[in-house]
Amino acid sequence: TYIRHNFPKSVCDFIVANDFQGRMFNPVNAAGYLIWRLSPEHHKLFTDSRFDIFGDRFVWQERMVQYGVERGPATSNTLTWNNIAWENIGLTAEEGEEIRQRLDSAEWWEILDRWDVNYVVAERTWLVLPKMDDSTTWTHVYSWTKPADPRNGYEIFVRTNGENKEIVERYAGRWPKPWR
Repeated sequence: TYIRHNFPKSVCDFIVANDFQGRMFNPVNAAGYLIWRLSPEHHKLFTDSRFDIFGDRFVWQERMVQYGVERGPATSNTLTWNNIAWENIGLTAEEGEEIRQRLDSAEWWEILDRWDVNYVVAERTWLVLPKMDDSTTWTHVYSWTKPADPRNGYEIFVRTNGENKEIVERYAGRWPKPWR
């Protein structure tokens, strides 16, 4: 069912009003709307749901960023390549190992660096949000809550660099951080 106020219109309005540049990392669930509003003339999205064309490569990279996957020893507080429960997402350990090899065991931030991502539109439920917020590389600049479900919404982080200096100065620290 189409429910207009659940689409990230305000997120897109913010991106356009602030003239964001460069590549966007986006959730596949919002890709259709983001493409319609922003792409390809103005913004390059990371992924969409055309799996029949692109296969699953981008989906797994999105998931690894979404979950904030890191290398290193498995701990109860951090999702690492060593403690992913592949069976919980319908895969065998061998299939999981194949994905790990295809992605070179990349950490969440390495995937964003590889693709030269300049800003991230993230769903509020993503486990990577506290990691991005604690990082000196990323700055939280926008938050939007879905009217029909106040627990959900979208967050925007920009890469903390010269290109985004004005956006960071204008919006850093202005928005609540509901994932905290």
